Amino acid sequence: MPDFKNEFSWSFSRHNIFEECPRKYWLNHYGFWNGWLRDSPPRAQELYIQKNLVTRPMWLGTVVHDAAEGALKAFRSGQFMGTDELVSRTVQRAEHDWNNSQNERYRSDSPKKYPGFQEHYYEEEDPEPIETTFMEIERQVRTLYENKIFRRILQVPNRIQQIEDLNVLPLDGIKVWVKLDVLMADDQGGLVIVDWKTGKFHDSESVKTQLGIYGLYARQELGVSKLKMVHVNLRDNEFTTTVIDEEQLQRSEAFVRDSSAAMLNRLDEPDENKGSEEAFERLPEGSKRCERCRFRRDCGR
Repeated sequence: MPDFKNEFSWSFSRHNIFEECPRKYWLNHYGFWNGWLRDSPPRAQELYIQKNLVTRPMWLGTVVHDAAEGALKAFRSGQFMGTDELVSRTVQRAEHDWNNSQNERYRSDSPKKYPGFQEHYYEEEDPEPIETTFMEIERQVRTLYENKIFRRILQVPNRIQQIEDLNVLPLDGIKVWVKLDVLMADDQGGLVIVDWKTGKFHDSESVKTQLGIYGLYARQELGVSKLKMVHVNLRDNEFTTTVIDEEQLQRSEAFVRDSSAAMLNRLDEPDENKGSEEAFERLPEGSKRCERCRFRRDCGR
């Protein structure tokens, strides 16, 4: 397998980890590097597994997003997938994920393909029966077909331009990763981004910043300045629509620049994207965040 260079890039998830804990950030973006290779140091291999550990809420979001993606891609290619079929496939996938984690398949195969649950890795007591999570997954998948926005997308498949495509927005020489759940053309020369939400809480300022980054991508890479965003909350079967204005674009651009600078300033060799673990401090002793961190085994806390 060829060597890959660990290049610096920016994403909203990367920013959130940096803000949460500098040491977690280093472990997640530097300490794990080459951990997928069998001859890499044992700690790097273990950090690679920890990097891909999931909690039930984040895993639920991934499973539901994947279900929506699969249904829309099938429909775009002319194959309609009914509610019961999608529910059956999704719940079956969820059960396989859970069983594979219990059997520690992430240790013998790729942890990116077979993620492990934190509660299995750390041998924690299950907070509630996994069947409760399976039921919530089924409920949210069924909500898709009841949702006004999803049903509207099914009526105009010719307007779908992207479904979960990973794109790059170059900004001051930095790769900014942008992944849109659904990108559609409207009937007025503009674009509509549809974003599925599955969790209980969403910070409004973070959402606005994310909207602006999407807007920068649409303007710079797609040549479209007229853009609106539709957030679909599948937990409550609600949606909100937001128009992205020039002021928000400027705020989001400044946000990415400031965030990137803060990350790069911690590195010993920014041009090579290299930094020592000691330059990224841990949270204070006794921090509540450490109790559920996926890196707590090798962090030193």
